[in-house]
Amino acid sequence: MIREVPESTLGVLGGMGPDATNDFLGRLAALTGASRDQEHVRTLVYSDPTTPDRSDAILGDGPSPLPWLERGVSFLSDAGCSVIAIPCNTAHYWHAELQATSPTPILHIAHSVAEELSARPSWRNVALLGTAGTIRSGIYFDYIDAAGVSISRAQSSHAEAAVMNAIRVAKAGRMNEAKEIVAKETENYPASNVDGIIVACTDLSTALAGVSELHGIPLLDASSCLARAAISAMRSDQTD
Repeated sequence: MIREVPESTLGVLGGMGPDATNDFLGRLAALTGASRDQEHVRTLVYSDPTTPDRSDAILGDGPSPLPWLERGVSFLSDAGCSVIAIPCNTAHYWHAELQATSPTPILHIAHSVAEELSARPSWRNVALLGTAGTIRSGIYFDYIDAAGVSISRAQSSHAEAAVMNAIRVAKAGRMNEAKEIVAKETENYPASNVDGIIVACTDLSTALAGVSELHGIPLLDASSCLARAAISAMRSDQTD
């Protein structure tokens, strides 16, 4: 039996991967601006690293993770969480299906990024660093288009493979190596007139933690955007 959590609790559906979840929680704490423990966001984490690979599923190379995601959302909803955040970009491919069966609002990571893009009017052309599933499924496209921003075609098929390799390396805990791969594969971005780079994979967020730019191009990290959106949603919930 699930014991209900107190009101105004953020649910975090994590484990995709575990390091990315830990990194998200660290960003959540750092961005809250708290001066004491009691000012932080009350959080319940459901972490299931057995969830099948999201990118493989989108590309037809593995089973759908939807039952695992639904189980986690149900757990957090049944526990009484008021908002749910999923620190995995590719998992948002199933956002509509998850929200359709959940009474609890589920934040959309691409929406949180688009909201912050509106505050960066000089960014007209951005590159996405994400899994092949995130890029090919287009889960960011409508949100970024709505913000009046174009997605650069700077990424080649070779770059996609390299970014996927960096993600696998990051999942194995070799963060410096992952960072080096990403830095190498984005060397051509300045010539592609890219105004900004969106880090659209939470494993890369972990590898690039503390990095604010690549080759002079500023980064916007989706994990940080999601954390800020969660903090805003929780503060709104507490004042309702």
